Amino acid sequence: MNILTVPKTAILALFLWLLLLPSDLAAQGNSAISRHFASDAENSSETVNHGVWGALLERYVSLPEDGITRFNYSAVTTADRQALEGYLTQLANARPTALSRNEQLAYWINLYNALTVEVILDHYPVRSIRQIKYGRIFASGPWGRELISVEGFELSLDDIENQILRPVLTTPGSIIPSTARPLAAPIFAPRPTVLTVLMSN
Repeated sequence: MNILTVPKTAILALFLWLLLLPSDLAAQGNSAISRHFASDAENSSETVNHGVWGALLERYVSLPEDGITRFNYSAVTTADRQALEGYLTQLANARPTALSRNEQLAYWINLYNALTVEVILDHYPVRSIRQIKYGRIFASGPWGRELISVEGFELSLDDIENQILRPVLTTPGSIIPSTARPLAAPIFAPRPTVLTVLMSN
């Protein structure tokens, strides 16, 4: 009988990784980030213009025969890289707590996807987003790296997913559209997330 032996270093790495995991998923959403972004302006008519992001999606997202939408990172021009950076700056300067709940959901999903694209472009060519670790040996990807400041909070992709989108903005009456695969990697539709596609009947 073959017996698989596991090196002690691998056991130590697994132990350290487990220590970094949330001890209770129910605890997600109890942070200062969640408490701050739980507020919204219910009757607000304020919107965020996602036109730049929509243009980028139309230009670089394709739907092959296998039905899996893909973003053509290798084709992105310098001008469009600058447009993406400008869009992210626009979102960083916005005030999502001044938006209605539906507009907030569109804001955060588009921000998550746009940040993910920027991270991949910054490291392209790369075979998998999981290879992007920002020098952290035990990281499984770039999700824990703080990437953007919104309303005074330095946010990572993990923060947007686990402290805002999941606990705060997803309720039994709402859905997260397929424009953001919640959330480890984006699955793109050739348009940004907008208010009209957010709520179920």
